[in-house]
Amino acid sequence: MTATKNLEKFTTEVHVWANAFLASGEISQRALAKQAGISGASLSAFLAGTYQGSSENVAKKLLPVLEASKAREAAVRSVREPEIIETAVMREIYFGLKYASDRNDIIVIYGAPGIGKTVSLESYIKTNPTALFMTGSPNIRSGRDIMEELLEAMGKKTQGRNKFLEKSIISALKNSNRMIIIDEAHFLRLDGLETLRRIYDATKCPLVLVGNPKIMEIITDQNKTVTGQFFSRSVRIDYFTVSEPPVLLNGTEGSRQ
Repeated sequence: MTATKNLEKFTTEVHVWANAFLASGEISQRALAKQAGISGASLSAFLAGTYQGSSENVAKKLLPVLEASKAREAAVRSVREPEIIETAVMREIYFGLKYASDRNDIIVIYGAPGIGKTVSLESYIKTNPTALFMTGSPNIRSGRDIMEELLEAMGKKTQGRNKFLEKSIISALKNSNRMIIIDEAHFLRLDGLETLRRIYDATKCPLVLVGNPKIMEIITDQNKTVTGQFFSRSVRIDYFTVSEPPVLLNGTEGSRQ
């Protein structure tokens, strides 16, 4: 009997913790389910108290994710965020971002890894919170991936056919002037770039792609039917003509890609 009560207490505590974690807005329900390795339907039922399977097993899968989040929060509270010294790389990237914003245009910024592109974008986002920011990766590269990331960033549903998702994004962004920034854009596939081009054409929201030189392997003159707008607005940041990557005031070298 005691063991059963302990399990019920454990499950209840995780249930309360998970609901509070989601209410904080730090993570979406979709992302929490993905990180815990459970289906979205199972998580929804668990949170609602209607799960028909083993709630204990769901709680056990959620616990490591919740504990990791708590550890991150403690680390953030214990370490003062360092200030960043603006460098030539930052100034060039800021210029590109402002250019796109002022003209509601597209711009592609690319350069060698390690020159401070990502830390520059993160600094910009802090003072421009309305911008929609996402990072490409081997798992986030298709048109569908991009649309799901954008919808999640806007707090909208990510389910449905591709055509429905695209219409939802266009409806939400048209005449909004919200900037879309894609870091690590060299991971994007051609269909990902085509999706972004369609969204830009329909909304005229400023669009900025940032990555390493590999991005130009797909943004080529041969692919100009899809990538022509990107190709004509590509700017290379040359490591040898700018200063070192951003350096933190505490003496630690700035974040590198």
